[in-house]
Order: sequence, then C-alpha cells, then structure tokens
Amino acid sequence: MKTVCPACGATSSLEALLTDGEARLFMAALTRLPSQLVFLTPKYLALFRPQTGRVLQWRKGTRLLDALNALVQMGYVHRKGMVDRPCPIAAWAEALERIVASAPNRLPLKNHQYLVAIAWDIADGMDRKVEQHQHQRVKAEIRPKGQLTPPMSLEQMQTIRKKNMHKSHKGK
Repeated sequence: MKTVCPACGATSSLEALLTDGEARLFMAALTRLPSQLVFLTPKYLALFRPQTGRVLQWRKGTRLLDALNALVQMGYVHRKGMVDRPCPIAAWAEALERIVASAPNRLPLKNHQYLVAIAWDIADGMDRKVEQHQHQRVKAEIRPKGQLTPPMSLEQMQTIRKKNMHKSHKGK
C-alpha cells in the first residue's frame, strides 16, 4: 500500500513507513489528535520544515504533535496578557485551516504561538457570540417582547413626588 504525503508529495509504502520506530511514534501521536484535526495537521507541520529543503525530522514532528494535542486537550486557549477563552476542537480546526490557507511570511515556524493567536481570536469571537446570546436571553426574560410596563396612575406619580419633596426638605 502506497502513501503520499499531502505536504511534500513524497511517496512510500505503509509497511516501510511503519518499520521506522520514530515514524511509528509520530503516527501514534497523530492518531491521538481529535479526528477533526488529523487531516489538517500534516500541512500545518510542513510550516515547521526547515527552509533549506530538508525534511522535518520524525522526532520533531512527534514533539510538535504532542504539544499541539496538549493545547487542544486543555479545552481553553491561553494567550499571554489576554483572558483565557473556551476553545472547542472546532475552533482549533478553523485555526489550522486558516494558517494552512494563508501561511505566515516568516517560515519555518518555531512553535505553536501563531496558531494559538489565531485560535484565541476565533475562540474570542465564539465566546462573544455566546455572551451576546446570553445577554439577549436575560433581557428577554426581564421584559418579554411586546410586554410594556403599565403606565403609572396620577396617584402613584403624586405619591412619588411627595416622597421626593419630603426627602429634599429634610436634607436642608
């Protein structure tokens, strides 16, 4: 069975790939990622490949995958100097899609901080929508749509006026 790398186009047999111990560790790390991220990850890892044309070493790829998995499994995204945001797997997938579609100018990447920044922006937008929805729901519960506060009677207005007048005269 032949395999083709989606990032570099290299071909190899699956059997040959799995005889290399470090390649097996890489594949195991790849399978630990949530399924939504597995197919996006090879193209993302290509952004870490040295510009000299050398290949990304299996060991470094495994280390990057383990670090990525740790970030995703936290359930939130932390960006220095910012509030932590809940970050579902869908947000990480969107961040990977964005970074692969529009790679940064400075390559190779050194760490996952660029991905974290994109994921944080996505998670922030998602969190903002949730907060707005909750705010709208609370507003609707306070005063349901179409239901107006009944107007005050003349007696109620006069009572309030007398209380206020009485307060202002007491203070003098």
